[in-house]
Amino acid sequence: MKSAFNRITKDSFNTPVIIVAGGASLIDGKKIEHYRDVIRKLMHGFTGIIISGGTTAGIPGLAGEVKAELGQAGKLDFELIGYLPKSLPDGVTRSESYDSFCETDAGHFSVLEVLSYWCDIVRSGIDPKDVILLGIEGGEIAAMEYKIAMSLGAKVALVADSGRAASEILMDKAWKNHPNLLAIPNDPITFEELQEKFQFPGL
Repeated sequence: MKSAFNRITKDSFNTPVIIVAGGASLIDGKKIEHYRDVIRKLMHGFTGIIISGGTTAGIPGLAGEVKAELGQAGKLDFELIGYLPKSLPDGVTRSESYDSFCETDAGHFSVLEVLSYWCDIVRSGIDPKDVILLGIEGGEIAAMEYKIAMSLGAKVALVADSGRAASEILMDKAWKNHPNLLAIPNDPITFEELQEKFQFPGL
């Protein structure tokens, strides 16, 4: 049987690893700019691997834009890797600001991309507990992405007021008290809270 995963990036990741997840094509375009500073603070001075959706849409697109902005200002010490299906929906394009991509054989976005990057993370010998996922808004796939990360032991920081999947999980009785879950505000103290809560070396 043909594998669902068609990896086209390097063989292994270096630590630390951060995942930037959230709304893509369905996120309100007016909301995107509200999170630019959050992504910028996350990337500025970070050394390691950052994983996101690889397209120009929504939060994945914002990750690419901020990476390009920081690259113009100086040398970057992280690699931005996009996980996406081999066949993109009409009107959806890859972001040229990503360093490399991993594809699944899916004909649309699905949880396969999430499972693919977790396979690569674990295959690289990285313990999920040393991974942080930053989640902003998102739909059904993002909701699964957040839950999979917590279930594997990763640290999940969700922007509390971003809406949809992020807000729903933070109010869900089964998940809101999960020890690996942190609700963070969209303000300058966001990453101080990350450091204090998760003691993550890359931030």
